[in-house]
This record gives sequence, C-alpha cells and structure tokens, in this order.
Amino acid sequence: MDGTAIFSAGGGGDPEVGYKIVDKLVCDGFTVKLANPSEVPNDAEVVNFACVGATTAVEYESDAAVTAFKALEEYACFSAYAAIPVELGGFNTMAAVDVAARCGIAVVNADGAGRSVPEVHLKVYTIDDISLTPMVVTDIKAKNIVVVKETVDSKAAERIARTLAAE
Repeated sequence: MDGTAIFSAGGGGDPEVGYKIVDKLVCDGFTVKLANPSEVPNDAEVVNFACVGATTAVEYESDAAVTAFKALEEYACFSAYAAIPVELGGFNTMAAVDVAARCGIAVVNADGAGRSVPEVHLKVYTIDDISLTPMVVTDIKAKNIVVVKETVDSKAAERIARTLAAE
C-alpha cells in the first residue's frame, strides 16, 4: 500500500482510502490473487479498472465497483481473467485490487502508467492505439450506469468519463 502511494508521486488518490479498502477486504475474508504480466494468456480479457474524479475527496463503495465491473463484462460478453489498476496510487490501485478480489479473479502486478497520471488517455495503452472503450461509468452507488460503446479517440473517452463523473 505504501509503495503505491510513494511511486505515484502523490497522485492516484488518498492512501487512507486505500487502507480502508484493504481493511475491509481482510475483514470480509477476501484474498488477493496476484498475476505477473507474463502469466496472463495472450487471449485473456483484462479490465483496466479505475475510479474517476477528485480522488482526494472520493467516496468508494465496493458493491458499486463490482456492479460497474460486472456491467462491462455483461455488455462486452466476456468474463474477465483479471483486472489491472489504471495507475499507481493510494486509492486507484487498491480499487482495482478490491474489485478483482471480490470477483474472484487475479489482479495484474502492473498498471497503465508506472505512476499516477491526471487523465486516462495518458496511459501507455494509448501509444499502441488500444481503445479505452467499451467502458462503463457509474455514479458512486452504481444506481446510474452508462456504457460508452465507442469513442473517436482516448481523449474523447477521458472527456466523456469526466463529464459523466461530474454529474
């Protein structure tokens, strides 16, 4: 937990929220399966998971995060092999770990940037034009779920996610 906060250079959310996520996972009896990138099959579906918004003032609900994750699997007609954190950070890394543990899948020992970054289109995936869609955006309770099927580019995906997160 401390390592994600240090390597994120202060971004990626409040480590105290991350500690709460870890404490709740332990209290609820979940275990975390960690997969090295080399262990992930080439044809595996891996979901890049993150929370969007002001991560220093964010609320987090495990059940809502799992609902969002499952909504993406349902829409895209696959079962995820693993989740991968969108970035290093005291909160966003642990959100991906939480969802993976609660869904009974592995979390990949990697992330999309090697540090925290302020916008999702700044991840390494976009170098190879790996699409950020489909993506799911929900409110904090996952009572409103929006599936974004396709965007013209990763910057549009970022804009749409931030706009929806602000509503």
